[in-house]
Amino acid sequence: MENIINLPVGRANKRFSSNTVKKYSHISDPGHGWLSVSLEDISRLGITYDISHYSLMNSTRVFLEEDRDMAVFMEAARAAAWSIEVTDSHSEKASCRSYANYDPEWVIDPFRVGRVVFTNDGQRGTVLEKNKKGWILKTDSGDLYHLPRLNPLSRVLPSARKAQRHA
Repeated sequence: MENIINLPVGRANKRFSSNTVKKYSHISDPGHGWLSVSLEDISRLGITYDISHYSLMNSTRVFLEEDRDMAVFMEAARAAAWSIEVTDSHSEKASCRSYANYDPEWVIDPFRVGRVVFTNDGQRGTVLEKNKKGWILKTDSGDLYHLPRLNPLSRVLPSARKAQRHA
């Protein structure tokens, strides 16, 4: 019989099997390292607000920086009795370095209508609507952008911190 665990109060209430080995990748380059984890697993463990903005994210994954956030995840996974397997990969420049800083609101409701975001060139805009293909963003200058369902964070940044780089 499968062992089903309910997470403690304060954690996500999804049910899951602790018999499954969860596989993750540790990605590193000469300057730093990150553990690649699905947004779903961050939410499932109830650590959405425990991750710092030093970690990075795209529309499906969080890249937990190895100095603090990776330990937060591993501790929560251990407390939930998850079996974890980590494989290492190294490159000269990890692609996740170009991703947006982690923002917990993007895990909960990434592109809610009315959310303010920044385009990759630093323009401020507001999400107007959601459709089958993605989202429509209107910049303060009046330009309309289509944000595709597939990795919309490649086109916008969830945080003013990264937008300031472009100013």
